Amino acid sequence: MERKVGWLEVVAMGVGGIMGAGILVSTGQAAHSSAGPAVILSFAIAGFSALLSALCYAEFAVSLPSAGGAFSYLRSTLGEFAAYFTGANLLMEYVISNAMVARSFTSYLATIYGVSDSNSWRIEAHGLSPGYNMLDLPAVALIAVLTICISYSTKVSCRVNLVITIFHVALMGFVVAIGFAKGSVRNLIQPDGFAPFGAKGVWNGAALVYFSYIGYDAVSTMAEEIDMTAPFATALREKTGWEWASIMVGIGACIGIVSSLLVAMLGQARYFCVIARAHLLPSWFAQIHPRTKTPLNASIVLGACTSVVALFTEMRILLDLIAIGTVFVFYMVANALIFKQHVKRGETSPWLTLCFLLCISSIAIGVTTYWQMGKGKVTALALGLTAGIVLSLIFKALVPRVSYPSTEKEWHAPLMPYLAVSSIYLNVCLMGSISIEAFARFAIWSFVAVIFYLIFSLHCSHDHATSLLQTTKKCTQVEFRPEKQTLHVVNIADLQMSKATTIMCIGSKGAAPTSFLARIESVS
Repeated sequence: MERKVGWLEVVAMGVGGIMGAGILVSTGQAAHSSAGPAVILSFAIAGFSALLSALCYAEFAVSLPSAGGAFSYLRSTLGEFAAYFTGANLLMEYVISNAMVARSFTSYLATIYGVSDSNSWRIEAHGLSPGYNMLDLPAVALIAVLTICISYSTKVSCRVNLVITIFHVALMGFVVAIGFAKGSVRNLIQPDGFAPFGAKGVWNGAALVYFSYIGYDAVSTMAEEIDMTAPFATALREKTGWEWASIMVGIGACIGIVSSLLVAMLGQARYFCVIARAHLLPSWFAQIHPRTKTPLNASIVLGACTSVVALFTEMRILLDLIAIGTVFVFYMVANALIFKQHVKRGETSPWLTLCFLLCISSIAIGVTTYWQMGKGKVTALALGLTAGIVLSLIFKALVPRVSYPSTEKEWHAPLMPYLAVSSIYLNVCLMGSISIEAFARFAIWSFVAVIFYLIFSLHCSHDHATSLLQTTKKCTQVEFRPEKQTLHVVNIADLQMSKATTIMCIGSKGAAPTSFLARIESVS
């Protein structure tokens, strides 16, 4: 893939994902069923957790700038299986959440035409089970169009997203202005108080609105007082009587959802491609189209999978499964960062670090379980936090950070390991707010992923590593032609190098050792 995307387009992708379907849809579900007016505290908790995860990602991104994201970070620290298992869950989350975003597009599209029941725009299939019998053709059409877009050109997709994001920022300003004009502070305490579901409700709400910060998810369920599949547009129409404002927000929300979905579909295809490059999936998915320079095969296959889920499945069924997938990935990245800073393969023992991570996770799980069972008091929470702090202090005193060669781009997350430990705690607490049924679905998917790894991925990656080693040993015929500035190497085809790759050759000519850098300009 070629470097075509500028910093402004990258920023627009992040903002577009954050301000997309997450804010416009997840707010309704969290306020209605979990937190009430205290949803503002849910946003604060989720925002703080997202900040900690962002700092963990930042150190990895500086020290290991690769397209694989969390998969590459975990592969370089905790190993291949941890990376594969986490990557499999993130891919699942991508497909399901994108399908949900697409279905929420239909809900907001219906509000533009004054239709309160979004199912009236879906086709009921009487022979299918409830929850899978409302066929959403507009969602499938949207996914198909965006799949074509991201397959055609990354640059064009990012420019389209930039324009949409600018419009969407203006829309959010409009929503805030309308809120000040027609809102009332009495709504913070009426009719059931500021936090009608208590502290647990606030945490449950945080697990839902968490995805507003990462732009992956759209949340909806059946309507009672407010239509939670399109909360802002419905509120403006039914509570203020401003039909024109409801239509405007509906149009803006549809455009914002397109932006959120476009960003996520760009990301999921590249994630799929990188995992295939590691030979944990068939290498066919890693192929880059020679003209468009996009992962065409990965984009089409994932687009098709997303379309199938969006066509049949109601959003409420897979809601919590999405939450587990994303929070689990962030939990793993926080663990990997502590491992990276205190373990150097071949030089330091990993066992003390692994024991520390296990203890921290066990304490977090124990406190969360105690709290969710209804027995949790402030004392239990304080004891858990105190134990985590004491363990962190002991670990930092006994296990020094490893040193790496200094580079110009060196940067470390602040307040380590306390920052990563806090991220682990918060992610475990957020996972504890998810239903038992969702954990059962998570276990089933994880079982399928592990079976696939044992049957295919493990053997494929091992065979590739063996082949690569044998090929490298055969690369003995090297000829450098100074007059043409070319390098000729025999038996190197299996290394799968591409343009803009830099290699270092070390060898000898006679008694004098030689070494030089060479940049590949073409491959034949």
